[in-house]
Amino acid sequence: MNDLTRRIQITFVVETNECVRSDNAYIVWMLKKSFEKYIVEEKCEELFIYYDFVYMDGKPNYCKKRVKYDIKSSKDNFVLGNKYVVYCIDIDTQGKDEKLIVESIKEFVRQNGYYLVVSYREIEDVMRINLAGSKSERVKHFLSHYPKKDCIGEKCLSVPIEKVFGNVGKTNFNLVIEEIIRAELKKR
Repeated sequence: MNDLTRRIQITFVVETNECVRSDNAYIVWMLKKSFEKYIVEEKCEELFIYYDFVYMDGKPNYCKKRVKYDIKSSKDNFVLGNKYVVYCIDIDTQGKDEKLIVESIKEFVRQNGYYLVVSYREIEDVMRINLAGSKSERVKHFLSHYPKKDCIGEKCLSVPIEKVFGNVGKTNFNLVIEEIIRAELKKR
């Protein structure tokens, strides 16, 4: 990284809570897998991505005062460049209540100029992790086995949002990060 390297921050707003932090490992793994040249200083030339996390402690808390405050604090603390906010949610079911909350989150994200990453059904489905056991057990299993191998294909991580719904093990994660990178590099 040099003095001409552009710097941005991506704040990932995730469903988990600050104690469990189960989504962090998966998101960092996906970033390293597909966007390593933007997050590893030694490999970075044109753009460097700093990232951090805000914890909703449940999808229904997406617009709670505490979450909004944490997003604002995250953005206020980054002074090196542009800031982006990416909400990351799972679509646990096809039920009516789930669809209503997802639509509310989509509208909230749109109104605030944020981005939305959706995983169907859960991020663990995308990461191909057995859903048995607690969240923390799944993360421990993931950290001890998965980062060492390239077991998840790009196609699973690059599905348009409208095609994620009902498509188990798919997410639009890469498409969202690519969109942010393209927008940022276009500003040069």
